[in-house]
Amino acid sequence: MKYTYYYIPNLGRMQGKIRSRWGELKKVSDLSISRYLLRNSMICGILTVMVCLSWYPQKECMEYNWRFSQKSKCGDEQKRECLKLVSELIDLSKVARRNGLLSLVPYAEKSTSFLLRKGLQLVVDGVNPQVTREVLESYILSGDYSGKELLERCIILEGVAAIQKGLHPKVAKEFLLSFLGEESYAVFEKEFEDGRKDTLEMYLQKIEAVPASSSKGSQLDQIILKLNNDEIEKFLMEINTGDLAKAIKGMGGQAQIRLFNNLSQKAANALIEIFDDLDSLDESEMEESQETAMDILSDLDRS
Repeated sequence: MKYTYYYIPNLGRMQGKIRSRWGELKKVSDLSISRYLLRNSMICGILTVMVCLSWYPQKECMEYNWRFSQKSKCGDEQKRECLKLVSELIDLSKVARRNGLLSLVPYAEKSTSFLLRKGLQLVVDGVNPQVTREVLESYILSGDYSGKELLERCIILEGVAAIQKGLHPKVAKEFLLSFLGEESYAVFEKEFEDGRKDTLEMYLQKIEAVPASSSKGSQLDQIILKLNNDEIEKFLMEINTGDLAKAIKGMGGQAQIRLFNNLSQKAANALIEIFDDLDSLDESEMEESQETAMDILSDLDRS
């Protein structure tokens, strides 16, 4: 009886420990099973999504790769015709930059190209740029074009996108001409930009007798006219193009001519183009740039 009395309590303790351990194991087991089921359900879900995406029709988009270059190949004469389109888009870019996107309404109504007309209409209507691109891309892709037809439409697509983004016309020109190759760039400059020389000469003739429009402009005139060509060249190297253009707007004709005569043909033409963007220049901005110019001249005089 003593032995039995001693053994039963220990058996109870052992049974309690076994139950406790079994409970812990059961919790771990339940947790592992839950994790296993969760992991498998996630894998099944991911696979289901992947299968659905593989069957869902994906929208094509324009890709300017080797395949595009082969499909858009065309002769020199056809590329020359595309240059006219590039020139037209650059002109539209200048109009939009100077007068705002709404100024493109007449061009959107009169254009003989469906794609250009459609693109300008979307721009004028204020459609999101990404949506505009997708609409024009869809028109191009649905036509299965090649050669000059494809090239022209892609130039229109990127030209409209550049206008809507507000890219500077010079940047737009570089991008659009890149579709036509290196040789076409030289042809474009010769056929479409030689007239800029006449524009520069006409501008210089027009301002020859024009006086300075402000007191600071008059002070700049007096300083510039006393400088020799080497000193003027040093000044032009120090001042940035934006400040130079703003400062010149208020100067007299003779001083302006001295500055233009010390610029390269390309730099002078670029300066004339910037003038187109300064039609609404505030007098305070002009005077600030003239003050900057005078500070630079003063520093050069001391050095």
